[in-house]
Amino acid sequence: MNFETIHKIYIIGICGTAMASLAGLLKQKGYTVCGSDSDVYPPMSTQLQELGIELYSGYKAENLHNAKPDLVIPGNAVPRGNAEVEELLNSRIPYFSISESMREFFLREKHSIVIAGTHGKTTTTSLASWVLESAQQNPSFLVGGIPLNFKKSFQWNELGAYFVIEGDEYDTGFMDRRPKFVQYLPEFVILNPVEFDHADIYADLAAVENAFWQMIKVVPGNGTIIVNRDSETAFRLAKRGYSNVVSFGFHPESDYRVDAVEWEEGRVTFRLNGIRYEHLRMFGRHNVANAAAVAVLAEKLGLSQEEIQRAFSAFEGVKRRMELRGEVNGIRVYDDFAHHPTAIHTTLEGVRLAYPERRVWGIFEPRSWSSRRNVFQNQFADAFGFADMAIIAGVFEPEKLPEEVRLDPEKLVSEIARKGTRAYYIDSNDEIIRFVKREARVGDCLVLMSNGSFEGLHEKLLEGLR
Repeated sequence: MNFETIHKIYIIGICGTAMASLAGLLKQKGYTVCGSDSDVYPPMSTQLQELGIELYSGYKAENLHNAKPDLVIPGNAVPRGNAEVEELLNSRIPYFSISESMREFFLREKHSIVIAGTHGKTTTTSLASWVLESAQQNPSFLVGGIPLNFKKSFQWNELGAYFVIEGDEYDTGFMDRRPKFVQYLPEFVILNPVEFDHADIYADLAAVENAFWQMIKVVPGNGTIIVNRDSETAFRLAKRGYSNVVSFGFHPESDYRVDAVEWEEGRVTFRLNGIRYEHLRMFGRHNVANAAAVAVLAEKLGLSQEEIQRAFSAFEGVKRRMELRGEVNGIRVYDDFAHHPTAIHTTLEGVRLAYPERRVWGIFEPRSWSSRRNVFQNQFADAFGFADMAIIAGVFEPEKLPEEVRLDPEKLVSEIARKGTRAYYIDSNDEIIRFVKREARVGDCLVLMSNGSFEGLHEKLLEGLR
C-alpha cells in the first residue's frame, strides 16, 4: 500500500473506546478522520467532535460514498452483515484492522513496549507512560483507560523513541481472529499474570495461553520480556520464547524481588532488590507488582532510580481503577473496573490492607460477557473474602442469556455468606441505595465494581448519602 496516497480515514464503530483513541492518534498525526457508530451521543461524540472528527450516526452504505475515504478501519466488534462492512468489501476500498493500523501508522516508527496479561494492563500502561513522560522521554501511548496525569487515553509524540501500548488478547475483528497484540511489533513486553478470561472467544485456559504464546513467539531475540514470577503460567510462557526474560514479583526466585511493603492512607512504599520506592498512590499487592514491572522496564531503558521515584510519587492513578468518586459523612465511594474473580479479590484485598480499621463493602454488577455467565460461579464466591459486606446486583440484560448458562446471583450470595461475609442479592439500584443508606456508617469504604456504568450508581449513592 502506498501510504502517501492516504489522507482521509474512515472508522466503522468509531465511538468504541479503542477506536476513538485510534481516531485521536490518527488526527494527531495529521490525517483527516471521520467515522460512524450505531449510537453517537455524549460524552464520546463530544470528545471526537472537539478533535475535528466528523461523525455519522448509524451504519449506512451511503456513508462510505459520502465520506470518500482513502482507507477504512472496521472496529473489532463490527461483524459481517454490517451495512458498511458489506459496502466496504463490495467496493474494494482498502482497509486495515485496528491492529494493522497501529502497526503501520505508529509502531513501526518507535520501539514498541507492549503491556500484556489478564490483569493490570491499563494501570501498568498508564504508569509506564507517565514514568517516561516525567523523565522527558516524550513517549507515545495508547491505553484502555484514562490516566489522570494525562487526562486522555492516547498520545502521539514525534520526538520520542517509545510507544507504550496496552496489549489486548481479544481478537482483532471479523477479518482476523488472531489476538490484537500479535501485530504490535513487541520489542519490550511486560507480562502480567495470565488466567482464563474472555469466555466468549476462548474455551479454556489452554486457548488463552495459546493466544499469549502467539505474541511471545514474535518478540525478537534482542527483545526483553519482563514477566511476573508470581504467575506460573506467565513465567512458563515467557521462558518458552526466544527473547531475554527478566522476572519480578514477590516470588523468592524473582530476578527483581519485591519486599518490605508498607501501606498508609491509600499510598504504598516497597523495596525492589533493596531499592526503596515510596508513596505511590495505589492499592493492593497486585499494583505493587505493576509498579515493580514498570521500575524494571525503566531501568532497562536507562532511567535512574531518582527519575523513577519522582514519577512514582507524582502518579495520580487511572479513572475507574480504585478511583475515589467522593466522600459523604465519612463514607467513601470508589469506582473500579473489576469484573473477573481475581480482580475483585485483589481490589478488595488492597482496600483492606490500606484501611484495616474500616469496613469494606464490595458492590458488584455482573456485566461483562464472562461475569454474566456461570463460568466463574464458584470463583466469584471466593472473591469477596476481604469484604465485610457484599452486594451482588442484578445480572446485566439477563433476558439475553439462557438460564442454564447465566450466573445465579442468589446462589452466589449464599456461598459468599457461607464463607463468612455478609452478602445480599439486590437487583435494583434504588434498593441498593436504600440498603446502603440504612446500613453504612462513618469510615466505610464502598467499592463499586463493574466494567460498565453501573447505571450511574456512584453519583446516585453519593447524592443519597448526603
